Amino acid sequence: MSRVIFTIGRQYGAGGRTVAAEIGRKLGIPVYDNELLTEAAKEFGYSPDIFKKRDEKHHLFGLSRLFSTQAYNAPNYMGDNMLFEMQSKAIQDIATKSSCVIVGRCADYVLRNEKNLVSAFLTASMPVKVERIKKRLEVDEKTARKIIERKESSRKNYYNGYTLGNWGESSSYKICLNTDELDIEACADILIDYARKAGFVE
Repeated sequence: MSRVIFTIGRQYGAGGRTVAAEIGRKLGIPVYDNELLTEAAKEFGYSPDIFKKRDEKHHLFGLSRLFSTQAYNAPNYMGDNMLFEMQSKAIQDIATKSSCVIVGRCADYVLRNEKNLVSAFLTASMPVKVERIKKRLEVDEKTARKIIERKESSRKNYYNGYTLGNWGESSSYKICLNTDELDIEACADILIDYARKAGFVE
């Protein structure tokens, strides 16, 4: 199999991490979420703090403020953007090592010039996401909805702030899936089939 990179953007409760794990299992390739990115970064000589300090949260200033004159005077401006650059370099290094699946972290944008890239975004309706989060976290409906809204707001701000793109907008990805009526294996199969039909996987 030639080197193929899957990047998984996802709404909270859409099943992104489990779909990523299933792709990895079916193809026998590593899957990197936040914790595993931290471990992998160490292998390339990066401090583990580059992923631990920022859990897909946009802190005050990002690339979208690059041309703001006020941004240059902010004490944490360079820190946050340099941190994102380091994260991006670590992701690029990881992706050059072997085929893999990377969850979140603007990986679709960071690796947009990769030849064999399957950038996917997973979505689901709010009722479905609420039911999944209620079950996973054992919380009531109101709490589940608040958690989803907070998580998605954070992910949107992070992506839009650092990439100048639009999180979840279909044109930003090669394939988008609604997981309301699809189980984890079906979603993984669809993305793998896309890679095969594109000639990335034999």
